[in-house]
Amino acid sequence: CTVRITGRRECVDRACAVVNEIIQSTVMEVIECSRAAALGLIDRNGSEKKRIGRETGTMLSVNDSRNPCTVQITGKRRCVDHACQIVNEIIQRSQRGEKESGRSGNEEVIQCSQAALTLVIGPGGETVDGIERDTGARIHTDRTSKTVRISGKKEDVDRAFEAVNKIIKDHENSSEEVIQCDRAAARHLASRRGRMERDTRTRIDVDRNSEP
Repeated sequence: CTVRITGRRECVDRACAVVNEIIQSTVMEVIECSRAAALGLIDRNGSEKKRIGRETGTMLSVNDSRNPCTVQITGKRRCVDHACQIVNEIIQRSQRGEKESGRSGNEEVIQCSQAALTLVIGPGGETVDGIERDTGARIHTDRTSKTVRISGKKEDVDRAFEAVNKIIKDHENSSEEVIQCDRAAARHLASRRGRMERDTRTRIDVDRNSEP
């Protein structure tokens, strides 16, 4: 790979010093994990992976196409160590969840529309994350098959099933409005979509390619 730096001599020199410092201080760690643990990092728009990256100042890359799956963590030594600790905790929780689910055999799979699935996930995954925290169940959403898979202890699965099913039922009874606007307004709306969805508890789709 190459880094091309252009500008005034003194500016280029300063930039080179910064780039070289970053290169010299950058390390990489690779952690192997199960597919279930990898999905916990990359599903729901990769919100968990992004959160770890922000909190630790590292870059995470998850490869779920191989067995075992791998998590590549890049950054400064101290930051990478911190990220590794968080990722390993997630992997251990996933392993405990798999064992618990295997012993109890409790699992529910809900089929729903794409729009309902988006509401279950919520902006940045916050809705489904909240259900997991509140119920103790593990929830995996699949946009391809449009399913919500809930596993864990029976009482946890029952509570999570009720919460997810309520969101889906509420959506089925919901209404829809279409508002026309120009491209400038559409861009502004798109930048605030997540906040508006949280504040209004609705799903908002902004199509910037359609004609006003």
